[in-house]
Amino acid sequence: MRSTYDTAAAIRLQCWAVLLCLGWSAVSGAAGSKKTATGCPEAFPDSENNRENVFLRVHKKWPPDVRYPGHIPAKDTAAWTRYMRAKERNISLITERDWKWERWLEQAQIRILKNFTKNGWGIGHMPADIHRRVLKIYNKNKNKHVYDEGAVTGYISGHRNMVDIGEMAQPISNAVQKLIAKWARVDESQLVPTSLYGIREYRRDSVLQTHVDRVESHILSAVYVVDYQYDSDKPGSDAKPWYMVTDPDLSGYRKEVHVKPGQVFFYESAKLPHGRPSTLEGDFSAHVFIHFKPRGWKFKNVDRVYGLPPGWSEPPSEKELTEPIQDDTEDSSFMHVFFINHYKDGVSLLYIPDDEYEPTEVILDGNKNAWPVGSKLSVKVLAGNKYEARYGDSVLQTWIASDIQGSNDYVLEGVPIAREL
Repeated sequence: MRSTYDTAAAIRLQCWAVLLCLGWSAVSGAAGSKKTATGCPEAFPDSENNRENVFLRVHKKWPPDVRYPGHIPAKDTAAWTRYMRAKERNISLITERDWKWERWLEQAQIRILKNFTKNGWGIGHMPADIHRRVLKIYNKNKNKHVYDEGAVTGYISGHRNMVDIGEMAQPISNAVQKLIAKWARVDESQLVPTSLYGIREYRRDSVLQTHVDRVESHILSAVYVVDYQYDSDKPGSDAKPWYMVTDPDLSGYRKEVHVKPGQVFFYESAKLPHGRPSTLEGDFSAHVFIHFKPRGWKFKNVDRVYGLPPGWSEPPSEKELTEPIQDDTEDSSFMHVFFINHYKDGVSLLYIPDDEYEPTEVILDGNKNAWPVGSKLSVKVLAGNKYEARYGDSVLQTWIASDIQGSNDYVLEGVPIAREL
């Protein structure tokens, strides 16, 4: 499958259009000898044929089996591989060339960047004193020190206000740097702050489509939730919280995470597709965004330009459209289990991380009754994963996934004990 997109003028126009749209500056000059994180030239290609030749020299095949920076062999789960192939099939069906180019750039970035953590995301807490001070400033400034940022075509719809954060930018950055370093298991001194913006206030009916962030600067990031007013918190409402969504996370599964005021959502923002793709059912949701990169980070925009597969602009063949998406690896690490509630309505099931960060709800809050008595909840688990059934603040039962064979039905009887699956 070869591309007919061969003229120098056309390829430059495509590159510049995307880079300017995303706020990045291009590297000028003809293709030269300088190398980037992947080993491609530092200058943009002067033709599609030149670009494809560099791709084949550097990556050899699609999808690439090495991650950068560091030339690290890929270790992807079968679920993640399936998800990526399905996504790439959908991208290949896009007919509008500029949008197809942008989506392939994003996909190349996801495929070839290395990851720092197993799942690509985590949850922590902003120090309570900082959160109190930020919340006070937000409530003081939200009706006077604002400007409307507007929409971003293809990604963001609805009204967004930027509220003055006052003198709290540096304390927030310092606190989050410590938290991210611990989560990602990197030396705090090796993280370079690249940007902090907020308090960004999304208004009712806002939508933030899933995306990845700037590959040169937004590598290890955090969303700090300052405050929100969701309809889901009103008595009798059927509305849902405005979930932070990974699409997928690095294990290969789509996750919906309810991040509450005072909590911090950590994520590998240049690799992990993330967003809030549901419609905001509530008056507002106010966040601060904090971004870091590792010291000496060499990955550049041009790495992903040369990372697009040959023939990216061509439509898929009939065979490519009809053949089943298969795995190159076994997915034996995952177990498929069922949690059955035989206790009472109003119970929550939570995944308990093996570190100091906050548990993640597998289902909605207990007051939404998403796991009613008598119902069965299907969950993919890894050996060693810990789950708790809770009613309010009470832990009813604890399970730890193991390799023990037997029934895949795990029943909550309301007895506060811990046992292995």
